[in-house]
Amino acid sequence: MKKLILILNLIISISLSEIIRVDINGNYDYITIQSGIDNAEIGDTVVVYPGTYYENIILDKSIVLASLAIFDNLNNWFEYNDFTNQYEVTNDNVNNTIIDGSTAEFNLGAFGSDDIKDYIGSCIFIASFNEQCISPSVMGFTIQNGLGSITQGPEWYGYRKLKGGGILSYKSNANINFNNFINNGNPYIQYGGAIYFEADTIEQYNYWEMGGCELSDINIQNNFYNGNDSKYANTFSSRNFNGNILIDKSVFDVLNCSDNSITEAWFDINSESEAVFSEIFSNRCSVTNDLWVSPTGNDSLNDGSIENPLKTINYALEIINPSSENNITIHLDEGIYSPLETGEIFSLVMQPNVTLKGSGRELTILKGDNINSIISINNCQNTSILDLSIVNGYPAMTDDSGSAGGIIVSNSSLNIINTNVSTNTYGGISAVSSNLNISYSIISRNTGGLFNSAGIDLINSIAHISSTTIVDNYSGWAARGINGDDNSYFSMINSIVWDNNIFEDLNNPWLINVGYGYGTEVDILYTTVKGGWTGEGNLGWDDDDPLFTDPYQGIDFDDFYISPFGDYSLQSNSSCIDNGVAYFELNDEIIIDLNESDYNGNAPDMGAFEFYEFMNGDINLDQDINILDIVLLVEIILYDIENDLGDINEDNLLNVLDVVLLVSIILN
Repeated sequence: MKKLILILNLIISISLSEIIRVDINGNYDYITIQSGIDNAEIGDTVVVYPGTYYENIILDKSIVLASLAIFDNLNNWFEYNDFTNQYEVTNDNVNNTIIDGSTAEFNLGAFGSDDIKDYIGSCIFIASFNEQCISPSVMGFTIQNGLGSITQGPEWYGYRKLKGGGILSYKSNANINFNNFINNGNPYIQYGGAIYFEADTIEQYNYWEMGGCELSDINIQNNFYNGNDSKYANTFSSRNFNGNILIDKSVFDVLNCSDNSITEAWFDINSESEAVFSEIFSNRCSVTNDLWVSPTGNDSLNDGSIENPLKTINYALEIINPSSENNITIHLDEGIYSPLETGEIFSLVMQPNVTLKGSGRELTILKGDNINSIISINNCQNTSILDLSIVNGYPAMTDDSGSAGGIIVSNSSLNIINTNVSTNTYGGISAVSSNLNISYSIISRNTGGLFNSAGIDLINSIAHISSTTIVDNYSGWAARGINGDDNSYFSMINSIVWDNNIFEDLNNPWLINVGYGYGTEVDILYTTVKGGWTGEGNLGWDDDDPLFTDPYQGIDFDDFYISPFGDYSLQSNSSCIDNGVAYFELNDEIIIDLNESDYNGNAPDMGAFEFYEFMNGDINLDQDINILDIVLLVEIILYDIENDLGDINEDNLLNVLDVVLLVSIILN
């Protein structure tokens, strides 16, 4: 009924208005949609004939903009295809009347330009420039490849955000119905891959005289969405609107089929808003189970099982539906995940109650290609990252405050375990108003900005750090290794903070490695800090070098190449061996409690690595040679598993002779 009323109202408006016809082939009034809009009066209807219109349209008046679909019976404008098992748009006028925004020449550095087109990359930008409230209708198009528009002003205000890949509606009562949104948005769009509605006045738009409406409802009923992308909300976003959002009879990429709702990955709105719908559809249900991802996987064909993994982490994050009662782990196979090599989309926007688990620090590598920050965590609790490396990230925002190329954390809790964060620009980890637990990790070779720490930067945050190596980070004035400010607190135990000034040797090395500012408290215990630090069990005075195996591994000083991986394991004569602590209470709180099986020797070592002296025959590396090693060796031989440790007699062969020698070692 709502659909019928909507169509009837549009037909009545057409009958009472002048019709302006647009045909790319030149058969009617104008050949571009923009020309038709520019020459229309309030209340007119601009009818667009089939064709592909490469335009970035500015719609600034109350008119109807429609394809010939407005004259069709749209009761069944999309259908379910039993052969493809997909919903598809079946109306020819919708499919063949295309607004393509891919040719936009907007300029992210255009502040001060008098040409509004410098700011517009959306397929359609809806706004009033004469302080009027406009109520246009957009109906019956395929809207594709929109790039979003700039909605924030000068650089000194911060990052200029892109919003609304397909359509950006600025304080307008726009009706957007019966449209097919395809592949709008990109990784750089902040909000609303397909559509963004701006409800409040944007002061940064001070270079335009813009009015607007006090919005009542947002009407985006009867639309089809497929493959749109944004950092937040691939489909639709309005973060500053608190009314009703009408989304009846629309098709989305992914639904929570259990309750017929849409996750925040696709639909991100103000908590005071209410999405109103009676019937929505999707080609895929969100999942509540663990997922597996591999660089050789497939997002479109595979189900994300261990046998049929997905290809990108980003897609896995989009289709899951975790909860406080149902934590979901995304398992990452070994390999490199990057924009250039596997089409990965960074930043990865984490969800609450999600664990991102790799196959090992040097086996699973999230490589940013210096395009964007790698992981973004905002308003997320119970989130974990483990067993992987995060390298070569470069943040979109570089204002030294809350920015980092590796991991950006805001208003969240995060566990980082057995993870390498290296060679990121503007910092490895930045935390604002968050709680971090970091253990068995390496924070190395990151560069910071002028005022932020290169390794770990804390602003009004709490961090508990154990068995972690923070080394070879370089930045400007702030402490290079770790720095806390604005009432932060951090503790470190069983860790190493060393040489965080890799290219020069300044005075006061402890200030270079560890620093803190206003209101921040620090507890450092059983930790090696270059230059020394007062605290129980600490080392680092008198140049007490931890003796890393090869701290300059992968560095070419002539070509200024720095690899993500130095060898920060300990040499046999390192003072960090057996100088940690297995159990410690601080302020009546247990901050570390390790079993003997958690470390080698008499006590834990400092840093991310436990020293291990290899014994021939200790195939399982448990520092004991026994029947378990024989069992493992037999499996290696029977199943032709590559394992150099099984070559006991060092003849470059794995066979029964190695088993005989291993038995002899055990008996003797």
